[in-house]
Amino acid sequence: MKKRTVFTIVFAFAAAALIVGGFSLFHRGEKEKDAETPKSAYDLKDEAYSAAAQSFGEKVYPSDIDGLYYSLSPLRYYLVSQNGIEQVAPTKTLKVTPKVAGVTMQFDIPYVSISGDIFGVAQWRGAGDVYTEATAVLKRMPKALAKEEFLLLLNTESAGTSVTESRYSEAFCVNGSGECTCLFDPRNRPVEQSGKLRTDWDVLTLSMLKSGSGIPSLTGRNYSRDENAQVFDLRLTKAGSTDIVARGIRGFISAEQSKLRFLRADNEKWQIVESVGGKETVVAAIKGNLTNEYTLYSRFARRNSDDTVVLFEGGREVPLPCAFKKVYAIEDFGTKLIYIGKEENRDGKDFKVQKLVMYDLVSGRSTAIYANSIFDEESSLSLCASGVVSEMNGKSVFISYNSLEKMAVDVIK
Repeated sequence: MKKRTVFTIVFAFAAAALIVGGFSLFHRGEKEKDAETPKSAYDLKDEAYSAAAQSFGEKVYPSDIDGLYYSLSPLRYYLVSQNGIEQVAPTKTLKVTPKVAGVTMQFDIPYVSISGDIFGVAQWRGAGDVYTEATAVLKRMPKALAKEEFLLLLNTESAGTSVTESRYSEAFCVNGSGECTCLFDPRNRPVEQSGKLRTDWDVLTLSMLKSGSGIPSLTGRNYSRDENAQVFDLRLTKAGSTDIVARGIRGFISAEQSKLRFLRADNEKWQIVESVGGKETVVAAIKGNLTNEYTLYSRFARRNSDDTVVLFEGGREVPLPCAFKKVYAIEDFGTKLIYIGKEENRDGKDFKVQKLVMYDLVSGRSTAIYANSIFDEESSLSLCASGVVSEMNGKSVFISYNSLEKMAVDVIK
């Protein structure tokens, strides 16, 4: 009886060891007690990732056209797909010289034509005391705004801001010869303390241009200037007329036919609001200060304290699907949320496991990939229909979803 008991105990320990060894490829978000877990605890995907990923050879930035990216110095355009990276030659270069508060800015903008849309970008730097830099984006003019061929948008606040996240305070109608006229009425526009024209007076974003039934825009002219928490009125330009459709909002989300989505906020909570025909419905009310406790993206807000994602579509809150030591970046596309960062309790001199997690918003399931070195610390992240763009050694890298799914080792349920 005694021998049998000893045998049973030994067998139990052996079985437990096999179970731990088999399932340690992937954990369900709980902190490991032993911070010195050996490398053999993971199926590291460095080699497979490096073989499947493609480098642009330089740092690139996303445009508002799916799969189209651009680099600066020199300016190049790239289109990504399941087949990889393809450099795209500009259709034409347009020379424009817009004037802002008496300052002439000269841009040579090479632009590309993709699936009936156009996109061009350029930067300007000057020696003036007030305006020293600006980023220009060239788009096809929406018919609801004007009859000219092109729309020129300028961001005069920061030349390094992502064009897809920027608010553009200067907008110009541009004909085929490059002649510029102001899109919005410039009269009575005040000057800020910096000497610039007030940058919240008439505001557009690239996402606003995708509305089908009219073009929304923001104006802060009825409110005091607040760089951190500016309040706007939302206007809609349609059939040659412009009307205010919502007042006192914090930001624009989207416009679909007759439905407008936007944000409202006070110091203790913020709301996702839908407006149809002037009738407003609160989709979601979220506790917390929008300015201090959240980071805003195009389609979601990220709670800084715990990396919870609040989706603007429906107001759904998505907690972090598994534990990270540190999250570098989160992005979304369609039904996917992608997270990149450090694995929980796994960094050291020779052991710095990184993690890429793909979360499916429909099924609620996640897949994870572990590796020692596949993207930079604090790497940027961009998603398109074909895959993921991040950074390695300061240069952007593309990998398709198909390749990532083939590498995934397990599923969080």
